[in-house]
Amino acid sequence: MVTIYNANYNAEKNAQEMHSKFIDKFIEKAKKVYNTILNNNYATTNDIASIIGLANRTIANIIKKLKEQNIIKGIGPDKNGH
Repeated sequence: MVTIYNANYNAEKNAQEMHSKFIDKFIEKAKKVYNTILNNNYATTNDIASIIGLANRTIANIIKKLKEQNIIKGIGPDKNGH
């Protein structure tokens, strides 16, 4: 008996699973950030980071993605806006 192993299939399947897990984690984090902003739209990235327990840079990246998707909108300047 011969078993044929398709390495490309398994590599593609693993890549898809990893991508799916990454997207799921990002969505989960984005929901937390979004809900925190809904509860306090004057919260800074530092405030959100301490509430959620993520790094400031992670929060900034998530906020950037939410803005790009028109899910949230920044008002005013970056330093003193909301």
